[in-house]
Amino acid sequence: MAHVPSAIAITAMRPEEYPLLVEFLYQAIHVSPGTPAPDRSVVELPELRRYIEGFGRPDDACMVARAGLPNGPQIVGAAWARIFPNNSAGYGTIDTATPEVSISLLPDWRNRGIGHRLMTALLDRLRTDGHAAASLSVQRTNANALHLYESRGFTIISEHDGELVMRVALAD
Repeated sequence: MAHVPSAIAITAMRPEEYPLLVEFLYQAIHVSPGTPAPDRSVVELPELRRYIEGFGRPDDACMVARAGLPNGPQIVGAAWARIFPNNSAGYGTIDTATPEVSISLLPDWRNRGIGHRLMTALLDRLRTDGHAAASLSVQRTNANALHLYESRGFTIISEHDGELVMRVALAD
């Protein structure tokens, strides 16, 4: 179990921290109970790597959760979004104008309400940046994530083999 943080601050990720997205991409992979976790090299597959490769493009956005720990602040969660071109669509891409959202927390930091705060901050950022909507994909079996997304206004727009694509309107 992680140390109890003195505080959790939600802030924008700094460019020098972008390499940390490799770990958060890995942590975002849903593994059903009783199923072994994939090898860490899975994040090098093109269909996953596209979520973080070259992060920092003009439409990219990332918010992080920083825990104040005795040994200094540590990033324990990240929520990020990017727009994909048609020739490189993500799993939850709905068009070339809507950012696709990803979120994950380090295992010891889950189920503490941090994901709710991160998602809210990212959606607020996307709204401020002028986006009308955001999308994502989630496996139907990932009940905790599905609950988080529904609590933030995401609704299911399609399903294929247990993989849901969800959308939330950001415009008022």
